[in-house]
Amino acid sequence: AITAWKRINLSHKVKLETADALFLPRINDASIDKAYMLHVAMNVADKTALARSVFRVLKPGGRFALFDLMRGDSRLPLVFPLPFASSEQDCAVAPSSHYRAAMTQAGFEIAHHHDRTAYCDNALVTA
Repeated sequence: AITAWKRINLSHKVKLETADALFLPRINDASIDKAYMLHVAMNVADKTALARSVFRVLKPGGRFALFDLMRGDSRLPLVFPLPFASSEQDCAVAPSSHYRAAMTQAGFEIAHHHDRTAYCDNALVTA
């Protein structure tokens, strides 16, 4: 990712950090304009702690985007192994309602929620 930002000449505008998502020690409070997570939260059991960690580092009015696999119909069992978890003990995927509750508990105002379940269901059926 760092090489890609350099190649398109945006490295002076973007800083990528690698850290424990529940504890971001090198990032000051209210210091980030925008943040995103791509397929991270499905690996973190404590969604509220994760949301609080992100909220802490965002500037007031900052934006956060999350794209993740989320649990659909929880009456249906997950079939392991999954690409990101070998067993239920390794899996922290949860319904979108858990994510939304964690975000609002952390202080976020949810501006947009886009459910891609139907798209994914269709992609799996037609694959």
